Amino acid sequence: MRIPEIAARYLYRRAERRRARGHVAAAHHDLARAARAGYAPAQHALARAYQIGQGCPRSGALAKRWYAAAASNGYTDAQFELGLILLNKRDLGWMAGSSSAWLNHRGDHEKSLVAALFPAGFESDGDPAEAFSWLLRAAEAGKAEAQANVGWLCLRGIGCERDRAEAHRWFTAAAVHDVSQAALGLAEYYGTADATDQDLGQSALWAKKASELGNASGSHRYGLALRDGAGIERDLPEAEKYLGLAVEQGHPTAAYDGAVLALARNPTAGEVQALIERLRLCGKRNHIPSAMLLAALYRRGDGLQPDDREVAHWYRVAADLGDVQAQFMFGCLYARGEGVALDLKHAARYFELAASGGHPQAAFNLGVFSLNGQGTEQNVAEAKRWFAIAATGGLAQAQLRLGQILIREAVTQVEIASARILIERASDAGSEEAKVALARMLLADGSTDSEQKALVVLREAANAGEVEACELLLQKEAPGRNLEAVIQVLQRAARSGKPSAKFILAEAMLTGERVPRDVLTAIALLKEAAAGQEARAHFLLGVAYCQGVHVSQDLSRGYRHYLEAARLNHPLAQYNTGVMLLQGTGAEKNVEEAINWIRHAASNNVDKAVELIQSLEPRALLSDTNA
Repeated sequence: MRIPEIAARYLYRRAERRRARGHVAAAHHDLARAARAGYAPAQHALARAYQIGQGCPRSGALAKRWYAAAASNGYTDAQFELGLILLNKRDLGWMAGSSSAWLNHRGDHEKSLVAALFPAGFESDGDPAEAFSWLLRAAEAGKAEAQANVGWLCLRGIGCERDRAEAHRWFTAAAVHDVSQAALGLAEYYGTADATDQDLGQSALWAKKASELGNASGSHRYGLALRDGAGIERDLPEAEKYLGLAVEQGHPTAAYDGAVLALARNPTAGEVQALIERLRLCGKRNHIPSAMLLAALYRRGDGLQPDDREVAHWYRVAADLGDVQAQFMFGCLYARGEGVALDLKHAARYFELAASGGHPQAAFNLGVFSLNGQGTEQNVAEAKRWFAIAATGGLAQAQLRLGQILIREAVTQVEIASARILIERASDAGSEEAKVALARMLLADGSTDSEQKALVVLREAANAGEVEACELLLQKEAPGRNLEAVIQVLQRAARSGKPSAKFILAEAMLTGERVPRDVLTAIALLKEAAAGQEARAHFLLGVAYCQGVHVSQDLSRGYRHYLEAARLNHPLAQYNTGVMLLQGTGAEKNVEEAINWIRHAASNNVDKAVELIQSLEPRALLSDTNA
């Protein structure tokens, strides 16, 4: 039987007294009786008890039910709370509270019991339109917080038509009562970029007001206004102060903006460590820019010890959140084994994620992997597909690689022309390697016009420091003033330690055709280039020592240089090494190893090696049989 209102009011007041004395269970019993009697304040108090689990198990579903009852009875605070609940979908954990774990494990035979206990279901869908309706009732009743919320809904068009005038009216009404969300709403209102009544000065003023009222987003917004000079005078120290205040007030990402600002002024090591800790909190909240900045800081070691493992950790965080650049960088770490174990399969996986997200360099890397069978199966068709994606993205390296593959595969002149267009695009984009490739194609044409065009392209590449272009110019350019610049480029490259430049200079000095002959300097440069693993330098030194040209003859030393060049895949050196081992010249005779090197040379298309191996194979087989 429903009790009278006067009794319900008594039970409600007694519940308040019992709760004050700490008798929450007894208070809950009184509230429940008063609420069932239809007393709105008790219904609201009971909803609040279920929402926070005071004197009863926490249950969002029951809280929503009793808020709705109180709201329907005209209770303003309940209308406000119900409106907030209805703005968003609520999951099982919120609906069932501590019972959610139990509900998740119930069998089919207990469904009827569960349904009886929770007739409204285990989840609650948001209803922005109904939320707006309840919040509007509370706002019209004078609740300032509801007025601020209605202002935001009108400004964003959530649950209602977008209406800036209404938003301004409700924000202004709530701001009179110092509601921080209203002040922030006015900052947003005046800061809207495409609005006719945009006023950055007013926006900054209201952001500051929101900050003074303890609003973290207001502090963050005002800090950014000070940083950018948006509507107020630019003041970086003050901006940093407000961004720091936003962090203290709990803003989820203000630490990132504050860190960027602080790092620009070269902070002390102690300050950097404090910034790192703040950024870590942001990164743990899945803020991608913070994770990326942490990775960059640990990589460069700006004010802290470089740490490859930290770099890998934060790139992984951002990569797993879908950031394309982070996916690319994490793939690079796997490819180099930095901060993580070297793993080309994982590198390929992250490159593919980044490439699928539109990262041209990742697509190029994946093309190289597919071409070489690194981290994935060797597949020229896949390589071409990824190179094509990267080439479409404007990456000159990819245009060059794709063009080179298509040239090798071309059968018709049309296919050759298509491939050449790609290489020309890479050359026009500034790729020095592509300029050299294009020049080789032009020189292969054999026409005077093509040769002149090739020389122009080679000069451009040489001026940019491309050593291979210098080598071709030394072969093709007429002696004279043009070669002075080429020699200077080679000399600079040689001084910087580039082995190929040392070899090219040495070769030119030995012949004396394009530069003054200088045997002593040439031999010294060849030795330096050989020490830098330049195969051609080892080969020339092998020739010099074996023939006694420019140096005293030393067959043993000549053999060692041939062997090093052979190991570096120099075809003629492989042949010469095999012949010397076969004859026991400069090294102990070793027929088996000799044949092995001659086979290598034959596979590299050395005609003399092909002929020799054909004559040696029957003898080698006979020797094996006799053994």
